[in-house]
Amino acid sequence: YPTATMFPTYADWSWVRTMWGLECFVRYESDILTPHGLCWLLSIRTAFLVVGLYLGQSFCPIALTGGIATGKSTMVRLLVQGQSAMDEFVREEEEDKDGSDGKTEKDDDEDDDKKDDNEHKKDDKNTTNDSPKKDNNNNNTDDVVTIYTVDCDAIGHEILLSPTALKTKQGGSRYSVSPGESVYEKVCQTFAQDNDILDAQTHEIDRAKLGAVIFADAAKRRQLNRLTHGRIAWILWKRLAYGCYLSGQDLVVAEVPLLFETQSWLLRSLFCLTVMVTVESVDVQRARLQARHPQWTVEDCRRRLDAQMPLHEKERRASYVLSNTTGQRRVVVRDLRSIQQSCMDRIHGVGISVTQIVVIVVATLMGGLLYRIHIVNKSGGGDGAEAGESAAAAEL
Repeated sequence: YPTATMFPTYADWSWVRTMWGLECFVRYESDILTPHGLCWLLSIRTAFLVVGLYLGQSFCPIALTGGIATGKSTMVRLLVQGQSAMDEFVREEEEDKDGSDGKTEKDDDEDDDKKDDNEHKKDDKNTTNDSPKKDNNNNNTDDVVTIYTVDCDAIGHEILLSPTALKTKQGGSRYSVSPGESVYEKVCQTFAQDNDILDAQTHEIDRAKLGAVIFADAAKRRQLNRLTHGRIAWILWKRLAYGCYLSGQDLVVAEVPLLFETQSWLLRSLFCLTVMVTVESVDVQRARLQARHPQWTVEDCRRRLDAQMPLHEKERRASYVLSNTTGQRRVVVRDLRSIQQSCMDRIHGVGISVTQIVVIVVATLMGGLLYRIHIVNKSGGGDGAEAGESAAAAEL
């Protein structure tokens, strides 16, 4: 075992080198760690340090969440398609105000949500913000930003399909939900008493019928969440990992409508930043929802709104809040570009964060303090013993 004399002294700050593997506690003549072995040890530690820093620094996905009918899909589309789509988004409103175009913002939201089953099922492809034209007025935000998107709603829709349907739909695609990830059988067994949740022709789960069942009964809604949320989180993690490490895109954005409602700290811990899309009031949200789904009654809309967390509570928990205010598209686009640039700065702007610096400093100081206590105890014990022997000799 090493003795007190084998430890480096505190005065020359060698404990700092010891803390980070640059110096060994035991001297070389002890044959416990030779200079050649120390070289290998430092090489291995450095390799793991580099890999760990890469994995930790690279995994920085962004969650885009919000209430139902707040325009989440529209914001994701604008981020992906870039400045040209944002300019068109603003131009539509201005033409509508001038009476040249009858399309309203509600119609735009409705069109976007009708595309969910078609476009969002094709998510997880490498999407690039490659608008050929740039706005010269935005000097620091007109750079091309590539974005990899993941849609949790699309994942939730696909896992409800039967394995047979997934085999047909998959078609060799590498990132779609696999047949083994389907929860079709479990949902059918759990809701066996509700035979009307299946489509009469295709025998697939009818999401509209299933929604009517679970929004009418909170217990059944919790049952469905237990069956689906774990599977969705696992698929989401795999796709986020691919987006962060292998896609080569600048940002990874996941549209997660129920990020806060799931009450899962593990799901929320996957994201480094959260962008919350909101509207002026619940009345506006209800009006947009009714315009999007005319077949729903007022009670159906109320149940779906009540099943979600209030918007003000989500705003309190989010990193950024984007207000999708009706009639203020130019302001919405400006705020969206500002949030995008802020996310880029926070993720790619600094090589090491303030938190990491604090952790390194605190860990070094704590290690040095513990090491100092060890040295003091060693030296203090020796001094006490020598003092006792001197006193005994004096008495004799």
